[in-house]
Amino acid sequence: MQKYHKFAPGTFDCSEAHHFRSKVENKLVSVKLTRDYFMMFVWKNDELTSASS
Repeated sequence: MQKYHKFAPGTFDCSEAHHFRSKVENKLVSVKLTRDYFMMFVWKNDELTSASS
């Protein structure tokens, strides 16, 4: 890998993300939006505690 982006600590912390349930696959989705980036996670583990711990 020649280029990479170094994320700030807490970037992948979803405790303050918005959480939804997808209608098609009934999966837990977390969306995080800041001034600098947009991230969307689709969780394999269905427990919200995984997303917020």
